[in-house]
Amino acid sequence: LNVFTTLADGAFNGLGRLSALDLRGAGLTNISDNAFRGLSGLRSLVLTDNRLQSIPTKQLSKLTRLEELEIGQNGFSMLEAGCFKGLSYLKRLEITGASNLTRVRKGAFADNLNLETLTLNKNPKLKIIEEDALVGLPNLYHLNLKENAFTSFSESMLAWPELRTIDIAENPIECGCNILWLREMLVRRNTSAVFCNSPAPLKYKSLISLSAEDLGCAFN
Repeated sequence: LNVFTTLADGAFNGLGRLSALDLRGAGLTNISDNAFRGLSGLRSLVLTDNRLQSIPTKQLSKLTRLEELEIGQNGFSMLEAGCFKGLSYLKRLEITGASNLTRVRKGAFADNLNLETLTLNKNPKLKIIEEDALVGLPNLYHLNLKENAFTSFSESMLAWPELRTIDIAENPIECGCNILWLREMLVRRNTSAVFCNSPAPLKYKSLISLSAEDLGCAFN
């Protein structure tokens, strides 16, 4: 069992050629500002299952070549604007099992223009991704928002048609006319794994099995 609680400045001095670092389950509550200094070659970092109460933005920004980051199962409640600042090479971000995470703010990924795969999965309180939070990510092709607390998704949230893979299953979706666009997209993609949670008459029904009329759309 790794238990550090604090990662000190220069903890990895002399390891400039290290490409992957796994600190999963290390018990970290604090990462000193310069803990990652000198890890100029690091491409992959796992910080899953620690006790971090916020994203260590300043500390991570030293890892300018980082391409993959896993930082789920920590205590933070929000992804703030600029929280992954400086990580311009980041291609894959995974946040799974963050039990306090409720919201992703606009600008959270503003520096991460090379992001290809975003996994926000099994975060039981995550129900808000602010408008424009996922806009302007030209390389985002894989989006996993499975098993969160989303009741709806907005069509303007991101360029949905650009995505190669989407998983939004196992969210408590509220089925109404406002998600008719989502039904149509899922039909085009032949994706059946999205079910209604409410209203009561539609509970457990597959979204793609419903008509516009079922969803309460009244066309004049």
